[in-house]
Amino acid sequence: MATRNREYYVLPGITAAIVLAIGYLGTYDHPAGAAGLYLSIVEQIQATAGFPTIIPHYDPGGIPFAYPPLTFYLTAKLSSVFDVSVLTVSHYLPPLLVVVLAVPMYYFFRELATAQIAAVATIAVLLSPTYYELYLTSGGIVRTPAAILTLTGLWAAVNTFKNQNPQHLALATVLFGLVVLSHLVSALFFGLTCLILYGVYDRSRRGILYGTTIAVGGLLIAAPWWLTVIQNHGIDVFIYAASSRSSSLRLYSLIDFFSSTNGQFIDLFKVLGVLGALYAVFECEYQWPVWLGAMIFIIGIDRYIWLVAAFIGSIFLFRVIIPQVKQNGQAVAGVVMVVAVCAFAVGSGLLYATDMAGQSSHSIKVAVGDDERTAMAWARNNTAENETFWVQAHLYVIDWWPMMTDRTVVLSPLGSEWEDSYQAEHRLYRGSIDCTTADCLESVMDHRQSPDYIYVDKNDFPALASSLRQHQESYQVVYETESIAIYETLR
Repeated sequence: MATRNREYYVLPGITAAIVLAIGYLGTYDHPAGAAGLYLSIVEQIQATAGFPTIIPHYDPGGIPFAYPPLTFYLTAKLSSVFDVSVLTVSHYLPPLLVVVLAVPMYYFFRELATAQIAAVATIAVLLSPTYYELYLTSGGIVRTPAAILTLTGLWAAVNTFKNQNPQHLALATVLFGLVVLSHLVSALFFGLTCLILYGVYDRSRRGILYGTTIAVGGLLIAAPWWLTVIQNHGIDVFIYAASSRSSSLRLYSLIDFFSSTNGQFIDLFKVLGVLGALYAVFECEYQWPVWLGAMIFIIGIDRYIWLVAAFIGSIFLFRVIIPQVKQNGQAVAGVVMVVAVCAFAVGSGLLYATDMAGQSSHSIKVAVGDDERTAMAWARNNTAENETFWVQAHLYVIDWWPMMTDRTVVLSPLGSEWEDSYQAEHRLYRGSIDCTTADCLESVMDHRQSPDYIYVDKNDFPALASSLRQHQESYQVVYETESIAIYETLR
């Protein structure tokens, strides 16, 4: 009976995810977030009916297709089976999958702690701004399936180490292979977490054998993909991707994660996560701070840090704070506290996910707003296919531009991690966003092929838009609204 009753603890996370999904779909009538590059890959798969080698338009020469392909083929298949556009799939699939994601997340956490801790940790993770923006929105066509596979695989892995079950070993191996075929950073998270699980549950030769089987077996399952990429582009693409995130970027991610303000609920759990890590050291449960440290110093990406920090914070909440409240003769207050935390989390998450006007500093970017879509349609219909653009706007506009216009951008940091130009592309992009004059922009553009047109977001770059207008001998306005201007280059 007790075990059966514990199953109900999965429902709060599912309910929270459903509320978010309904709120998101009820607010946005088109894909939010950034998935332009991902959908360009899907369209190339559909066009070639095979395995493309180059994804065009994200710089004049295109970028190598070295991304793990599984989720792109899934999106292409869904688009074909249901006879809908890839944009439609990217709008509706991620919210549905976020609801599914709540299940393996809860069951994985439950293997590591109590059902109550797992329930609160699941809600805390799913309702963080990082997770809404990257998993609920259009980019979730890649990240959310990968997260489902990862957490299901880790559930199987922890059962492998705890129970020495061969069925769980086989499942963990297959799922690790599918994670490698879906998202490489998720595969790294899988591998690091497996090391933690080995250290906690089975520090023996048998445990080493299990871990090796999962790693080698998964890589062999993914071999047709990575061998094809090596054949097409050489092994260098993987070396470039592995080195694209420097230690300074990881340090910046750490500082940004703990210093940024994401609303009272999220900030509360950041504090609880830090306190929980310190508490774990005091209790000699070193696996939790080591796990958090691995996320910070090896991966250095917010969503992985947050998943671990929220779990550790939930442990601290239930092992320290609530017992202390009950000890003071306020048993009911402990229950009320948990209910209040969950209700506040759902409320703040719903406000974030439905803030279409962008009033909150943490609201989801509407990646393709009406003005931007109109400008992209103009570019597609009024310029030649071989003409190129410099897009002076937020990175999410650069992401969507090639997909929506079928035109090439001459500078795009997106996809550059597979080439040796990653640092240069990002350096030029950062240099361009500081420009307020035409002369400054020209000095940056000198490092790239001269574009035929320049797109400028006037809200973000008003001084630059005015400066380009004044250089009538070099730039002519061919399209303009209150927020956007497109200039044709005359030389």
